[in-house]
Amino acid sequence: MTQFDGQPSHLLGKLVGILVVIASIAAMKAAASVMIPLALAIFALFIAWPFQSWLSRRMPRIAAYVLTLLGMVFVLAGLVYGVSFSATAVAQRLPAYTQQVGGVVHGWYAWLRHFGLPVSRLDEIVRQLLGQLSTTASLIAGGLYTGVEIAVVTAAYVTLGLWEAPQFLRRMRLATSDREVHEVLDMLEAMMKQYQRYVLVRTLTSAMIGVLTAVFCWWLGLDFAAIWGLLGFLLNYIPVVGAVVAVIPPLVFASIQFGGYVMPTLVVGVLFVIHFVIGNYVDPALQGRRLSMSPLVILFSVLFWGWVWGIPGALLGIPLMVAIVVVTSHFRSTQWIAMLLADMTSPPTVHDAPQEDESGSESEGK
Repeated sequence: MTQFDGQPSHLLGKLVGILVVIASIAAMKAAASVMIPLALAIFALFIAWPFQSWLSRRMPRIAAYVLTLLGMVFVLAGLVYGVSFSATAVAQRLPAYTQQVGGVVHGWYAWLRHFGLPVSRLDEIVRQLLGQLSTTASLIAGGLYTGVEIAVVTAAYVTLGLWEAPQFLRRMRLATSDREVHEVLDMLEAMMKQYQRYVLVRTLTSAMIGVLTAVFCWWLGLDFAAIWGLLGFLLNYIPVVGAVVAVIPPLVFASIQFGGYVMPTLVVGVLFVIHFVIGNYVDPALQGRRLSMSPLVILFSVLFWGWVWGIPGALLGIPLMVAIVVVTSHFRSTQWIAMLLADMTSPPTVHDAPQEDESGSESEGK
């Protein structure tokens, strides 16, 4: 019997755990339409709940609730207006760039001919891309519809969640023991604080990138300088990948507006330096070592959750990784996972599970 109660049993438990994780990921991917709004709402509640609690101590609860909702609506409306205004401004001035675009394309053709590359193949590619415009427009329209649907469901979750949170905490205290409530609330509080710190630091660094990008493009004379700053601000919320995407539109417009290679190269070089310095030095210094993750972990998290949930998953990749670090660091048996994911020089304080004796049953007072 000892042959089956020792190492093989321990290995079987780990294999079962791996299978449970794989099954959970598959279930989250299959139930994306339900899980994405729920995950977005939970992280939105982590941000809004402390503000509502602070207001509730200074005014009636209903007034604090309404002010919190109005504040969230004001922030979201400002972002939507900024994006809509930027897209409208670019669309209105695009026809004026037709001649410049033709010049850039002819320059590419000349460059290809100079190196003996097949220009006819490029013509075919351009025609294929133009032929796909209608399909692309349909995909974008479908994506916008899905985004609006997710936003509506998320808003409903947040609206109900802010009101139900106090009752939920009371029901939790009634349904579980004091020790279990204490452990769960400690974990939720730690997760909330870490996520709030992450959002605050990410917002500050995004604002730095947005301002520096806008000022540099304005100084250079590049059109739509404020729009490129707003784009840099928004895309910085997607670590690593967002920085790459944020550089592409200014590069394209610099090629169209200025032509040649000097100005586009200058735009790419300066914007890369801005993102690199703030992302690799300022952000880790403000986040602290507990949330300092390697670029490999960050990139994997963004790509993995992007594969599971699409663009919302890429946005939630790092917050979800923060939640995993907090939860795994809370218990001694999973502490090694947190230390692998985050740069921790010493193990954090944890809550041990009940001790077990050698037979595998929980030890009790005898």
